[in-house]
Amino acid sequence: MKPIVISFYTLGTPYEEEVKKLIHSCADQKIEADIVGIHSKGSWETNCAQKSFFILEKVKQWNRSVLWVDADAVFKQQTDFSELHAYDVSVRMNEFLPKMHESRIISNTIFVKNNSAGLKLLEEWCLEVNKALNDKNRTIEFWDQVALRDALHRNEDIHFLPMPLKYAKIFDFDDLFISEKEVVIEHYQASRRYKHKLNANFKNQCCH
Repeated sequence: MKPIVISFYTLGTPYEEEVKKLIHSCADQKIEADIVGIHSKGSWETNCAQKSFFILEKVKQWNRSVLWVDADAVFKQQTDFSELHAYDVSVRMNEFLPKMHESRIISNTIFVKNNSAGLKLLEEWCLEVNKALNDKNRTIEFWDQVALRDALHRNEDIHFLPMPLKYAKIFDFDDLFISEKEVVIEHYQASRRYKHKLNANFKNQCCH
């Protein structure tokens, strides 16, 4: 069975418009998807931090493997995700970066198999997220991909596949490494456009 594509977007933000491209592309390519709106948790950082919990919830809800894609993604063509089926987890890995670099893992596209190994990793990812968000001594911005990196390091026996680039292409970064006709999923990095504006809006809402 193909994984179901899942994603969320934050209600009352520009992501409501952004996600329409993803929804339409899934419909056009006849890709089964579960894409929902969620209420803001008060900042871009904490909204993104919901990713691990959402993925775990959807694996359990659907009782099947899932493919998470960020809300700014677009499907360019159909696929059966055949390369992923033999693995527990697949996520984009920048293997040229040091093992503990914050951008070693890019969590824009994530495959998780509905098995004990996949569920265990998701549960540990959730624990890492909670640990980071509740760390009173934390001085840097939280990235969900760093928590995922740390969970993966603790589960090195997991059957892991670095996500093929065709499923996780960044629109203005990867053109030298992949041809347009190969791309299945392209990401448009909406956080660059919306992150600071959203945080400012959330802050203003809290003060009024």
